[in-house]
Amino acid sequence: MSRASEDTVTQVCNTLVAQLSHGKSEIRDVFAIGLKKVITEVDEQHGVVVLKALVGALHDGIQGIAGISDEDRSGVRVEALDVLNELLGRFGGLLVEAVRSGAGSVTDTALLSLLLNQLGGKEADTPKRAMLALASLSAHLSDELLQRLMTTLL
Repeated sequence: MSRASEDTVTQVCNTLVAQLSHGKSEIRDVFAIGLKKVITEVDEQHGVVVLKALVGALHDGIQGIAGISDEDRSGVRVEALDVLNELLGRFGGLLVEAVRSGAGSVTDTALLSLLLNQLGGKEADTPKRAMLALASLSAHLSDELLQRLMTTLL
């Protein structure tokens, strides 16, 4: 992925995240692994491109996609949290830049609220993975949002 064009990176990300969200549940983990591989292998210069391609879809996957079974929704949520953790760990510092350049309405504030809501999740893996993603996000939060996170957790 280090020599791929921005369009290619975007296309690969869009395809993999669509399959993660709407593909066969039996191989959902394969698409999550593919996304994590893209995140780890892509050049730093493509970080904003990857964020723009993934943040909104991962947000939707965590929040809950309409039209799929509760079991599938749970599976998508867990995998999306895992991928989001990887994404924020690698490119979280570029999140504000990505939002300014068209990542949609998914801001650090929106991600913080979403992840905090997942801490009370019913599935065993949801709170754990939400906490990991919060840890990755916290390194890139403004002082105000970090204070909000600490106040909420404590």
